[in-house]
Parts: sequence; structure tokens; C-alpha cells
Amino acid sequence: MTVLITGASSGIGAGLAKSWANDGWHVIACGRDPARLEALHQHNPNITLRLFDMTDTTAGNAFNWRYSMKVKANGSSWLLNFDDWMYLQDGTHLFNKTEMKKFGVTVGTVTLFFTRKDQ
Repeated sequence: MTVLITGASSGIGAGLAKSWANDGWHVIACGRDPARLEALHQHNPNITLRLFDMTDTTAGNAFNWRYSMKVKANGSSWLLNFDDWMYLQDGTHLFNKTEMKKFGVTVGTVTLFFTRKDQ
């Protein structure tokens, strides 16, 4: 199983990355601080690092990522197609809406809201 975490350089993102990696998940940890990301990888080799800045205004305020991932449910493993949209509302708030499909049929949606904590 794989999970993508944005904002994994610190705070709750780093905590979630460590927790899921410790539980055996492959974690793709995304963030802006290479030293902090490297510390996550040193914590657990199940953590893969991706350096990028979601607040870069030249990239606009939306990020779309389409990918496939095996998801376990009720003792079976299903290959689902994900259409993942992340929207930066301002310098503090980001929301992520993901739609999961199998055979072109939506089988689930997830919406997550993130608020940046003052550093």
C-alpha cells in the first residue's frame, strides 16, 4: 500500500509519514525542506522523498496528479485509478479532493483540508 503526504517536512505531515511507514506502508513524502525530508527517510526506508513547493505561485494554485494504486479491501486487492486535485486557497489553507475509479466507475471520494501551523 502507498500513501502520498504533502507537507511532510514538519508537523502533522511528518508525524503521519512516520506512523504509516512504521505500519508497513510505502510513503511518498512531499515537502520543501530537503534536510527535514532526509531525516524522515533516515527514520524509515519505506519513506520515498519528493521535493516540491505547493506554494510556488508560478505553478498556480492547483495541482493534479493521476495515478493507479492497489488498495486492499475485505481480503482482496483492487487496482484503482486516482484523480487527485490539490488546491491552495491561500498561504495557509490547502484542500485535496481525490476521486477513485474502477472500470471508469467512481467507487469513492476523499476530501482533506489542511491548515498550515505557524512556524
